[in-house]
Amino acid sequence: SISGSTVTIASLGSISAGTTVTVRVTSAATTNYTSAYADYTLTINKASISPTVSMSGYTYGGTVSTPSVSGNTGNGTVTYYYNTTNSTTGGTKWENITSTTLNAGTYYMYATVGATTNYYSKTTATKSFTIAKATGYVNLSATSGSITYGTTSKTFTVSSSHGGTLSVEETTSTAATTSISGSTVTIASLGSISA
Repeated sequence: SISGSTVTIASLGSISAGTTVTVRVTSAATTNYTSAYADYTLTINKASISPTVSMSGYTYGGTVSTPSVSGNTGNGTVTYYYNTTNSTTGGTKWENITSTTLNAGTYYMYATVGATTNYYSKTTATKSFTIAKATGYVNLSATSGSITYGTTSKTFTVSSSHGGTLSVEETTSTAATTSISGSTVTIASLGSISA
């Protein structure tokens, strides 16, 4: 439409990026001039987006959190990456991640959103998340036992643990000594300890 000398091109919101709109403005003939026209070309470019990635932490060996993106206006394809440094380049693709894939620690998630017909691609800023250490554990073949007075030693085993280096100590201030070899714990010097 035209109002005075101002031309308005409307109803552009549904026209895809990459489209060219040409508008011709014509001036009618007058007593002293012939009619004339001039063309105006309008190119519709892609729009920018401002996506944000979200990611929460989880515990090693527990349920893995799932990243998500908001602000993906054009519904572009989203690919997630994680880094050990606060960087949006050089990350590892977030795929096939199990509860024990990554060690406990701090990581940084970012996402790339692919271009679509009407929107440019965009890489989000990073979002830090922490994988907390799981609670350690030690399971013994038995948690108590007894011996006859005069017996010099007693053994039991560590049936399972979380994998840390095993150590042993006697905590009741007797003359007993303790040692561990592999998963076998030996309590020795028991012969002189009273019943």
